Amino acid sequence: MFRHVEMLSWLKPGSGNYKLNVDGSRVSNGATGAGGVIRDDSGCWCGGFMINVGAGEVLQAESWGLSLGLHLALSLKITRLEVESDSSVLINLIHSDSIDLHPLGTLIMNCRNLMQEFEFIQMKHNHGERNMVADLLAKNSILHA
Repeated sequence: MFRHVEMLSWLKPGSGNYKLNVDGSRVSNGATGAGGVIRDDSGCWCGGFMINVGAGEVLQAESWGLSLGLHLALSLKITRLEVESDSSVLINLIHSDSIDLHPLGTLIMNCRNLMQEFEFIQMKHNHGERNMVADLLAKNSILHA
C-alpha cells in the first residue's frame, strides 16, 4: 500500500494581503485563552497577541481570538486580510444566518461588523499544523496568567 505524506506548514497570503491566524485553547480546569498573529505577504511578523479569556469553552476563546485579531489588524491600518482558524465551528458561525439565539451571538455579530471594515477579507479553515504560532500563543496565555 502506498502512503502519501504531506508536510503542512504556514502558507503566505496572496500578494498585497496580510494573514491573521487565530486560535483558542482550553485546559482541563476550564481556563481558556486565545492567541493570534498577523504576517505580511513576505511572512514577516506584523503583530500578535495572547489573552487569558477566563473559564469557559474553547469556542468562546476562538471567538475572542478572532475579535481581538480583527481589532489588531484594523489598528495596524490593514485593509486586505486573509483569516485562518482551525475551528470550522467558528467559521460556520461567522457565515451562518441564524445566530440570534446562540450564546456567542453578540460576539459573532461584533466580528462580522469588524469584518465589514476591510477592503478585502477572506476567512477559511486550516489545519492545526498550519496554525502553530497562534496555537502556542493561545496555550501560553493560559500558562502565564
